[in-house]
Amino acid sequence: MFILLINTIYVLIILMSEVLKDQTGAKALIPHPGYKIPCYLFLERAQSSSNRVGRIDIPGGRRNDTDQSILGGLEREVDEETGLQIVTHGNLRPHQIYQQTIERRPQYPNVNRFTFLANVVEVRPVELSEEHERSFWLPRHEVLQEDLDDSLRELMESSTLSRVENYMQHLGLLQLVR
Repeated sequence: MFILLINTIYVLIILMSEVLKDQTGAKALIPHPGYKIPCYLFLERAQSSSNRVGRIDIPGGRRNDTDQSILGGLEREVDEETGLQIVTHGNLRPHQIYQQTIERRPQYPNVNRFTFLANVVEVRPVELSEEHERSFWLPRHEVLQEDLDDSLRELMESSTLSRVENYMQHLGLLQLVR
């Protein structure tokens, strides 16, 4: 009986470690090409959302088992949340610009979050999913006045983003109206 109990506990520990292993997520910082300064697409969580109600974030989410890659997951999430298609090849394909590990409470897995600068195939009105109630385009210095998701605030306040914007503009990968 004791051996059976030990084996059962061992199996439960293995199952819990699989369930609680770190997850991978991808977010898209999408610039609007019709502005002279970089303006990005932001989404506000809906009241019906189970968590982070009213918080501002950018499109994206966790990779799931059907995604062939992290970029495949990013493409799926952006489409689901906004109805927009991101460019997936050539010079305007997504470029990773930031990486964060979001540490959560012990009973939840951590999330390794990768943020990509991602251009859209066509700028058109956003078609929001149920999890968001509003979308808007703002420069990063203005969005800092909003109720941001903590991870997004870290990105928007980082000097990394300024350097990335300058470099991408120099290469012609951040298309802005001159």
